[in-house]
Amino acid sequence: MVKADAKVFQVMAASILAKTARDRFMLEMDKLYPEYGYAKHKGYPTPEHKKICRQIGPSPIQRHSFKY
Repeated sequence: MVKADAKVFQVMAASILAKTARDRFMLEMDKLYPEYGYAKHKGYPTPEHKKICRQIGPSPIQRHSFKY
């Protein structure tokens, strides 16, 4: 269903839980790889994150499909 996270309560809840779990995981990864700034951008492809990846290469947890 298109836009289910805006229409179906269960999908809304699952989406929130998934995001908060991912954010907690990225905070832990920031402790292991502080040079990537995961605590700030949570691994989303922000201009800052892309710049870091271009400068020092992808982190060990980087998705391989991610273009930097």
